[in-house]
Order: sequence, then C-alpha cells, then structure tokens
Amino acid sequence: MGKTSAVCALCFQRIRPERNEWRRYTIEWGLDLFGSHTMVLSWGRLGCLRPRRKALSFPSEEELVAELQRQIARRLRRGYRPVWPGHELGQCLPAAWRGEALSPKMA
Repeated sequence: MGKTSAVCALCFQRIRPERNEWRRYTIEWGLDLFGSHTMVLSWGRLGCLRPRRKALSFPSEEELVAELQRQIARRLRRGYRPVWPGHELGQCLPAAWRGEALSPKMA
C-alpha cells in the first residue's frame, strides 16, 4: 500500500428482492492525520442516509492488509458482490466480474 494519505474504498452489495433485501457494505482504509493505519466499515440498506459505522486502527500496514483480506472474504462468503463506488446495482462492474467475455477493445 505504501505511505500515502489517500483513502481507498471497496463497495459491496447484496440484493435479493424476493427477501426484500437491499444491502450495502463499504470498506475504506488509509492513513489518518497522525500516520496510523485505519479502516472504516459501514453497512446498511441501500439508500439509507445513516449507515452503521465501525472504525478500526492498526499498528502496521501488514495487520491492516490481513484484516482487509478477512473482511473481503467474509463479504463474498455472505453473498455480497463488489461494485464501484457511486454506481447503483453493479452496473459498472468489470466484465470479468459480471461473467461476460471481454470485448476486443478491452483485451
């Protein structure tokens, strides 16, 4: 990850209309103002204005990356699918994640 103050984010959604389930989960990580490695988890119903949040702090980048891997694996196991921030319902996922073949322009 390197020494950067940029915040990175991954967004996941789990949509099951038959169960009235429209969930989202976001993982953000980076360095805070004091140089500590931090991760913020937020989750809730899609469109919810006040999602639940949990902030975690790590003494090293290696521990942050290990927790990031655990969180990603957990979301995927629970049926969440990755989406790009700001795009509803996974419309802009890479073709490989949607199970589509790459177009000649993208190859």
